[in-house]
Amino acid sequence: YKKDKGSKGVGRFTWLKVFSNVDIESVYQDRESIFYRNFSFDLAGISNLSEGKLENRTQDKIQTKIILSKIITPFSSSFPKKEETIARYILQHCLCYFLLDFVPRIKICSNYENIFTEIVLNDYFLELTQESIQNYNFSLNNYSFTAKSLKFYQGRNIDHSVSYCAN
Repeated sequence: YKKDKGSKGVGRFTWLKVFSNVDIESVYQDRESIFYRNFSFDLAGISNLSEGKLENRTQDKIQTKIILSKIITPFSSSFPKKEETIARYILQHCLCYFLLDFVPRIKICSNYENIFTEIVLNDYFLELTQESIQNYNFSLNNYSFTAKSLKFYQGRNIDHSVSYCAN
């Protein structure tokens, strides 16, 4: 399935370079039916797999929850602890999806030092850009293109940078 969409399905295994355990909880729709799939994985493989159809449960929220836990020692000292920093890294990595509006609602939740915090990444993106996104339409050899520019208005210790995204 993932390979048909251009993915090889190996991205989630890169999480295991930094975290020793990953839990996935997913509720999804396929045609008219709602299904669930929950599993854990680590370097030993997949465990605790449960999946099935949710009968008469249309109130279930379509979502996927990814829980990354047990950070591996070499990374624990340099891994960002603040959810705002993590959010900024995710925005940088997934910028083209936010610019093209191809991104689902993403929440980053943290319980660092027993203090629960939550950032809705989509709202955070709008807050940082303050709707500064500008579109520039142009044509080249009878092909239409749109270039987008934006400015991030907040953040400390952020170097100026240019990101090139294409789709």
